[in-house]
Amino acid sequence: MKNYKKYIITSLLVGMTLSVSAAETPAAKVDTEEAKKTASVKKEKVVTLSHDTVVWAYEARAELPSTDKKLAEYVSSDYSNAEDEFERQELLEKIKPIIKKRIQEASKQEVYTIVLDKYLNEYDFQQKGFPTEVGEGSFVTHGNVYATLFANPEGLDFIRVNKEDAKKLMKSLTNRKYKVEITGTIDAVKEMALNGYRYKTIQLWPTKMVIYGGKNQKEKVWETSFEE
Repeated sequence: MKNYKKYIITSLLVGMTLSVSAAETPAAKVDTEEAKKTASVKKEKVVTLSHDTVVWAYEARAELPSTDKKLAEYVSSDYSNAEDEFERQELLEKIKPIIKKRIQEASKQEVYTIVLDKYLNEYDFQQKGFPTEVGEGSFVTHGNVYATLFANPEGLDFIRVNKEDAKKLMKSLTNRKYKVEITGTIDAVKEMALNGYRYKTIQLWPTKMVIYGGKNQKEKVWETSFEE
């Protein structure tokens, strides 16, 4: 397990735009292009945790992985709907290499993200921020078997912003609806009980939290980064 982590950088992004000056030097342009390429590469390395990806993220790190028969159900509906055991076995032999490949790929994947639909609560004038209802004790289920929770929720439970910026943030949302994207690395995987049900859980260690607003919750309006 990692050590205690706290948020270190918080930025209100409402109304902010990035542009290239007409007087920019060639060297500066090169740097800008390199930055874009680097950002693109980093973006490609992030996998969103969902019903389709959480299976492999968990199983690649599990001490007791599920059997191929169980995992085959996540690869092909034909396997689950096979007419008899003979057809099912034939499909299983074809599916096994796919299972192996997906687990190998997931074992190399380091950065994951999860996206949640949320509603902006009322501003807390004493603590100077908006409660998020994301933090200690909160988790996301992916079907009936897998779930994601947060290994170190410190900083996720609150959008810390002063009163003036809070107004801008609120106005950037439609009907106070927003999406929160939490990015991090997998700290541990284990089976545990959540609300009385047994789940195979991924414990995500947060490195960044981003809030998206606007009409379709696609405009980045706020973000905070974390360090160990």
